[in-house]
Amino acid sequence: MRRWVHARQDDEDLSFFFEIDHDGYFRRVVMLEGPERLAVIACSLDEVEAAFRNDTINEYGETYGVPLSWSAASPDWDYTDPEPLSETEFEEAWADARQARATGSRRDLD
Repeated sequence: MRRWVHARQDDEDLSFFFEIDHDGYFRRVVMLEGPERLAVIACSLDEVEAAFRNDTINEYGETYGVPLSWSAASPDWDYTDPEPLSETEFEEAWADARQARATGSRRDLD
């Protein structure tokens, strides 16, 4: 079973949208930065694993970004209490961020 959450890191003005699997791993991550809500990361664990296998991780990272960690329990993630999201809310953030990263505009959710 998957769940979706939104979290913030106020000291760095970051906003996160996570799709988390039953083992506590992020399947997809969206990270927005600043008041402009620039899309910094919009990546998927499955895509990152495929990019590593295909030796295209640098290109993938340049396009979609890659988080420091994929585990919700990692100390690399320092955010306020996550708030539950509906799957639809996550999918909207995901689609906007993916489009922004793919086109190079990095803009999201104005």
